[in-house]
Amino acid sequence: MSYSGGAGSISATVAEISALAVEMRQIVYMLEPLEQQLRAEWTWLGNVAGGAGAYPYACLDAMRDAWLQSSSLHATLVGLAANVGQAGANYAASEANTANSVANARRSAALGQGMDAWRWGPFSAVKIALDVHGLLTTEQDRGLRDSLETMLNQSGAYAAGALGPSMTFAYLISQLRNKNAPAAGTLPALGLRKVVDGLGIAKPGTLTVRQVPEQEWHPNSEKFYPPGHATSAAGVPWSEGSSFAAMLGGSNDAYSYPPGSIGVVRVDKPDGDRAWVVHLPGTEDWGTFDSPNPFDMEGNMEAMTAANHEKFTQQGVLVQELIKESLSASGALPGEDVVLTGHSGGGIHAAAAAADPDFLAEVNVQMIVIAGAPARNAGVGEGVSVVALENDNDVVTALDFVRRGQQRTG
Repeated sequence: MSYSGGAGSISATVAEISALAVEMRQIVYMLEPLEQQLRAEWTWLGNVAGGAGAYPYACLDAMRDAWLQSSSLHATLVGLAANVGQAGANYAASEANTANSVANARRSAALGQGMDAWRWGPFSAVKIALDVHGLLTTEQDRGLRDSLETMLNQSGAYAAGALGPSMTFAYLISQLRNKNAPAAGTLPALGLRKVVDGLGIAKPGTLTVRQVPEQEWHPNSEKFYPPGHATSAAGVPWSEGSSFAAMLGGSNDAYSYPPGSIGVVRVDKPDGDRAWVVHLPGTEDWGTFDSPNPFDMEGNMEAMTAANHEKFTQQGVLVQELIKESLSASGALPGEDVVLTGHSGGGIHAAAAAADPDFLAEVNVQMIVIAGAPARNAGVGEGVSVVALENDNDVVTALDFVRRGQQRTG
């Protein structure tokens, strides 16, 4: 059994439990032919010995006992494997509930601290400064990411308390109403997007898609293509690695394309079918909030609020349209398997696309492979496999407001 930091500070991983259940099922499968063989041999010997002068009672009894014991062991292992698998699921659910309970308790404490600051009246600013200093002092040994997670998850409750009883009451009501609403990490993005849209900082855009000619790849380098990738306009095949490192390597290559570009790779499978891999870069334009590049801060907000796109003037996500049109232009047919990869902001877009029922109705996404992306609130569609890599010290991945060990669903 291995352990890692969790809700009550210790969280046992369930990987070992799941592996044990798998191994037990394998033993069950191995027992089935043995059990059938024993029964067949016992039946055959009984039929053959029917007319014999010396009937082999002892031998037949031994074979029957072996068959019955094998059957009993088979049934026992089937039940035990099911129980072990259920135990793993129950433990994971228990850990998630514990983590969520701890998070709720911390928010309640932050709400109380904010109300204490409000009671200081004219000196509230002093109390807030003391509280912030105390939090930073307490959290400094836990690392930047854990400190940021704490502040993000408690700041809303603290601010509501500091603004007085009316805001405190409104905050409590919102917590009751949001039980089945979008997860907490999407709410700040929704609010921020409403503000920037209302102020005209972000304006609805249009999408133009074109195939990037080879000579525009790496324009300032002798290499016009990512290492190992397409080498001529006519199209020269190459091998697409199936490892997670290779998948994310394709997302890294996408940073080398002209700004706002994505990579689309066709995979010809041995059985004659085709699959497609779409590589998305992360945020490429940090200097302009609403730039011509869809991989900017406005694009990140579009992805994080994709589940509620009908609330905004730009009713859609440009990157999702870019993926669909690029696949179509590359020759992808409806129903063919698609894998999306992305780093950071690209990971947000990949998760948002894999969570959008309308997108999934047009694109058969089978898997997303993302890294360094605050995307655990996306609620990826059922049947889509997810590999999400996070560095424990990466503050970007804390921006989904989900504490490590805390679970989000749908």
